[in-house]
Amino acid sequence: MEIKEIKRLDDGKPYAIEVRNEYNDLKIHIKWDGCIDISKYWNGTSPENNDEDNTDYIHVCEVKEFIKELQSVVNIAEKNFSKDNFNDYWEWERRELWVI
Repeated sequence: MEIKEIKRLDDGKPYAIEVRNEYNDLKIHIKWDGCIDISKYWNGTSPENNDEDNTDYIHVCEVKEFIKELQSVVNIAEKNFSKDNFNDYWEWERRELWVI
C-alpha cells in the first residue's frame, strides 16, 4: 500500500490518510477515529473513473477485530474446502486479469 494523500488540521496533525494498492483497485481512507473506508474496484474501474456498479464499499471500525474475523474466514475455508480448491482459489497470487 502506498500513501496517496494525508489530510491535516490547521495545527498540522493528520486526520485522514488515503492509501492505495499497487494495482490501483483498492483504496482505503484511514481516519483519525479508528475507522476505515474501503473501496474495492472491479472490471477496470479505479478511483479515477469511479463506477458505482463496479465498486464495493465498506465502512469498518474496530479494524483489528475485523481483520481477526477475516483471518477466521480463511481458516474455516482451509479446513472445509478440498486442498485443491483451497490452493487454486484461496492461495493464488494476484494474476493479470484480462477484460474481454
